[in-house]
Amino acid sequence: MNKAGTHFNRKIEYDGYKFDSQKELNFYLTFVKECPYRFDIQRSFTLQDNCAIGGLKLRRIDYIADCVIYNEDNSIRHVIDIKNGYTLYAIDAKSRLKFKMFGAKTGIPIEVVVPRKHDFRLQVLGLTTKFEERLFNNFDYTVMDLIGG
Repeated sequence: MNKAGTHFNRKIEYDGYKFDSQKELNFYLTFVKECPYRFDIQRSFTLQDNCAIGGLKLRRIDYIADCVIYNEDNSIRHVIDIKNGYTLYAIDAKSRLKFKMFGAKTGIPIEVVVPRKHDFRLQVLGLTTKFEERLFNNFDYTVMDLIGG
């Protein structure tokens, strides 16, 4: 049995990017590659720097977004994490905590995306009010408009 949040996909290299799974590559090919916005694949963000407690060091905590899409002014438009679903099995507690840490540090919520053939399901986790899942087939929305920010 697979542990929550784990996968046994082989990394796939395509267009100079390394994708963690075929699902991520398919999302890139279907929705990202030809979108009109600048984007990064597998961009790393530091959530907490190295620090020391007494004589011991704590490692830094990073979050790697599957896809980041930018506005024309280079501000972040979307931070996307691709998953198979929204259950605890599909998204482990460590990932959920990193989503919250990212939002707290940047003021930008992570968009959890479940790709389908012609569209993708979108959910924002960790909000204090319920966010109803939405369907999209492009990035011509802003998550802040969706959550009322």
